[in-house]
Order: sequence, then structure tokens, then C-alpha cells
Amino acid sequence: MLLTIEELKNTTHATYLSGKLLETIKFGHELVGKAILQQDRVSIRYGYMYLAVSYHALSELKNAFHYTFLYDEYCQQSKEELSNLEKENLYLLLFFLYEYNENWEIELCERLKRFEDGYFYYKEYVDILQELNQAAIYKTTLQLEIQHRVSAIQERTNLDGLTSIYNRYHLENVAKKWLLEATNEKSTVTCLVFDIDNFKSINDQYGHLIGDDVIKLVANTCKELANLETTFAARFGGDEFVILLRHLKTNEVMEFANTLNQTLASKRLPIEDSMLTFTVSMGMAMNRKGEINSFHEIFKHADMALYKAKENGRNQIRQYE
Repeated sequence: MLLTIEELKNTTHATYLSGKLLETIKFGHELVGKAILQQDRVSIRYGYMYLAVSYHALSELKNAFHYTFLYDEYCQQSKEELSNLEKENLYLLLFFLYEYNENWEIELCERLKRFEDGYFYYKEYVDILQELNQAAIYKTTLQLEIQHRVSAIQERTNLDGLTSIYNRYHLENVAKKWLLEATNEKSTVTCLVFDIDNFKSINDQYGHLIGDDVIKLVANTCKELANLETTFAARFGGDEFVILLRHLKTNEVMEFANTLNQTLASKRLPIEDSMLTFTVSMGMAMNRKGEINSFHEIFKHADMALYKAKENGRNQIRQYE
């Protein structure tokens, strides 16, 4: 069934608002063709306008200019009939198109031979651009603020509440990623597990707050020694910590473990008139050439080595064999 002029106008408008620009162009051509046959000047103007804005939105500037000028010329022929809204649509559309040319404001006003109207609508155009720029700045600022807040929330989710180093949740995610990369690259990941020797005695003798201070001292030492490229340190739970190392040879891993062990043994925690010292026991397991792809498995091996270190007198490093 053929659409009436009014139905075509409404359909053209509806498809434009919905963003279906190719359909808008199709109905715009039908509207213009039918309106020309019926000598409906208002509908012709509407059709040209929708064709111009649709082609402009599609960045087809040649067609956009063509239908804009047809729209303008038809408006000149029927200027006594133009509503204020139609005049505004015409000028704003022309401004947006002429913006691609140098000195476009003067050229546009000369073409239209209406400097007074041109000045008025150019001012409207500038106001619209300022509003758009302000809206864009606000939108960008809002997006950055949201990203910052999301990033901060994610960071807090990954951190241990007491020590502010990474927690077990983040440790397991990083371990999964590193082990997968090691499997693909045939490289090595080492899991170092350690805890504080006789930590229960520290809590019993000095209280849990001092115990917390010892845990925080250990965590800060791990952060100081950790290199983000090759080392990842986390609190596993209680007084137990895990450090992952990658792309390091066995002697480099042992050098790191010895440095950590000796550094922690040299720490002093002031308590009233005395200094509290402590030691740690370590267990180590290596994923040579990516042969282990499960954090649970490599942690289990390192934990077994830690148990051996405890059995053999504490304050030492044992490697899983």
C-alpha cells in the first residue's frame, strides 16, 4: 500500500530518530518524489532536509552538500512560508557543513545574502558547540572518575586488610596467569612459601597486637625486596606468606630466598625496653619448563618443603625434591 505524504513525513522522521539513516534516505527520496508530483512545497523541504542531515551523519559530504543546497534554494523560493524552526534547521545544517571550509562563515553569509540572519544563527551555532564541548568535557571527566573509583575498588579487593600487600585471592589469579604463560613459553615459575617461626609463642608472650606488628614488618620487607617484573608477594593467611618468582634460574632464586631470610632475621621490633627478633622457615618448589600448570599443585610442593624446614630445626630454606 502506498503511503500518503503525511505518513511518509512521519516515517522519515521516525527512521531518522531511530538512527536508521539508510532507511531515512530511502524514505526521504520517496517523500521528495511524491511531494514534487503533488507540488507540496513543505514536504519537499522536509525531504531535502532529512536527506541532507542523513548523508552528513554518514559522512557522505558530497551528497550532504547537494541536498543542503537544494533545501536552501527551495527555501529561497518559498521563504515567505518558512517557519522559524525551518530557518534554524537550515542555518544550523549549513553551518555544520561549511565548517569543513576555511572562512566558511563569510562564504556562507555571502551565498545566502543574509548577513543579519547569518550572524544570529552563527551565534546560535557557537552556543551549541560550547554546550557540546562542555557536555563532552563533563562526560570525559565522569568516565575518568568512574574508572578511577572502579580501579580503586579493584585494588582494595586485591589487598590484604592488615598488611596492604596482595591477598590470597589475587595471588591465585596471578599464579594462574604466570603458570599458563610458563607452560606456553617453557619457562620457570618458583613458589616460595614461608611463615614466622614460633609465631604462636610471640602472640602468647606479647599479645596479638605485637603479633600483628611482626606480620606487618614481614609484609613491608617483602614489598621492599619484590621486583614487580619477576616477583609477586602476598599474604596467604595468618603468619604465612607466598612469593612467586619467574624467569629466574635456581641460583638466582636461592640468592633471593637467602637475602629475604637474612633480612628478616636482622629486623628488630622495639617492645618496651627490649627488641623482639624472629626468624622464618621457607619451602620452595619450582615449575621447571612449565611442567606444572596448577597453583594448588606447586603450592602443595612448596608447603611440603616448608614442613621439612620446620622438622629440621626452623630458620632455613628447603627445596621440594
